[in-house]
Amino acid sequence: MGPSVLAALANGLGEKIFVIATNADSLVRIVVGLSPAIPPALRKRTMKAILHCLLLSLLALASVSAEASAARKPHESTTTAEGELDKDGRLMFMKGRPNVTLRKGQAYGMMVFYNESAADPRPSYRVFEQGTRKIVHTESFADFAAELDGIPAGSKVYLFDFCTAGSHYGMPEKFMDEVRAALKKRKLILAAPGYVICTCPR
Repeated sequence: MGPSVLAALANGLGEKIFVIATNADSLVRIVVGLSPAIPPALRKRTMKAILHCLLLSLLALASVSAEASAARKPHESTTTAEGELDKDGRLMFMKGRPNVTLRKGQAYGMMVFYNESAADPRPSYRVFEQGTRKIVHTESFADFAAELDGIPAGSKVYLFDFCTAGSHYGMPEKFMDEVRAALKKRKLILAAPGYVICTCPR
């Protein structure tokens, strides 16, 4: 069953439970109303059957809801690449905006991204190093923090951002607080701004 179908089912979970419960209640009322005409043994079996069907329906809906919830959560991916150098030997950590490089004297840089219009918005992080040309982009804060572990204490990490609407525009401040705390814990200096990347149409 595809994620979109599961999501649609999960979104209507409350309504479905209400309908099932209402129908079960109606059936129980009918059975109770006909009690004088129904033998006790049959009445008992009928009530048990109604309750059994109700329980199975609720369990099935709960299973669909859990599966749909898991389907909605994007996988926290991490990619590592070796960046190219420009003609001056500077690391290009982003291509096509136009090509963006670390500036002279900058050994480490990072960016934080956030898409507030996404269905399940969450930050992602990019860390890059001039010396190794390593560029890591991750949706996992744990992987981001692990990359910071490889940077010598006392180093400056330059924060790059977009002009106008920043790369993490709309992001709750708590996420940036986590970034600052992770840097501080490792005795790294957040140097901001590292460089403002122009994204205006040419």
